[in-house]
Amino acid sequence: MTPEDFVARLRRIATENGVPFARLHDLEEAESNFRLEIEKYRGYAALSDAAKCLFLEMIERINLEIRPKIKDPLPWQHAMLLEKIANNFQCLRAAELAAQHGYPLKAYTLLRNVSDDCMLISGVLQGIGDFERLDGVEAGVDFDAHAAKKLRKDEEFKIRRWVDGKDSGLTPETKAELKRLDDLYDQETHGSKLSRALNDPWLKGKGPLQVTPAFSEDRASIFMNRFIEVGWMAHRLLPLAQLSFARLAVDWREKWRVLDEAFEEATMALTKKLGKQVGAAVCELVHTKFPFTESTAFPNDIGATKPTAEPETG
Repeated sequence: MTPEDFVARLRRIATENGVPFARLHDLEEAESNFRLEIEKYRGYAALSDAAKCLFLEMIERINLEIRPKIKDPLPWQHAMLLEKIANNFQCLRAAELAAQHGYPLKAYTLLRNVSDDCMLISGVLQGIGDFERLDGVEAGVDFDAHAAKKLRKDEEFKIRRWVDGKDSGLTPETKAELKRLDDLYDQETHGSKLSRALNDPWLKGKGPLQVTPAFSEDRASIFMNRFIEVGWMAHRLLPLAQLSFARLAVDWREKWRVLDEAFEEATMALTKKLGKQVGAAVCELVHTKFPFTESTAFPNDIGATKPTAEPETG
């Protein structure tokens, strides 16, 4: 069968009333309408778009301003950090695109991955964990798949105890709120329980099985609120792309600070305007476990030295 015959055969079975793939039109229209609705939330959209622009500007400036200043080999951990930051940016973007087109709860599971990764990165950068051990590798020890899996889990658990567990030092109220968030992530990540709850009418024999997305403010809000919280964690890691001897320009750092304030304001709005304590809990988490500012630089000796701040100048 030629490639042309392959395509023609599939088009033939998916043609209705002379229109190829006609049944997709309703689905695509529903997805498009969902995006039009979610774009009405201008504050969320502006915050998300500004964050994306700042990240893209950072990458451009690293290539044009930072790299030319580097003469000696850098620690491999710095390269790994930047790769992880870039991967999380792509995951956030992928989640946002899925949510915008009608699948906010499916996108929600991607946010869980980014949230977990940001916490682990922050722990490593503050000397709580190690990038190699998170990959299941231990210096001077032959690789063993079973041992690597255990090593990786042990390292993750150690960092998470420090981030939001028993060794975190967070208030009991904050830990309880964060536990509720984690449980919601689990419900959707393992078994799509939040998504499947939407099919209750079908399961009870009281309605049709719904497949095409229909806009729901509640479902969209679940995604947007979590996107802002996780986006703030990712944002807090960006200054660590800087080196103590090669920093990003002052104007970029000022933009970072303005955006950081916007993330905090949007997060706290859940508590101040809606009375939901999760906003205050996330703020405590970010300020305590992501204590980085626009002047923070990558630690000279990762795992032993805290990230360094630029000396204050007049």
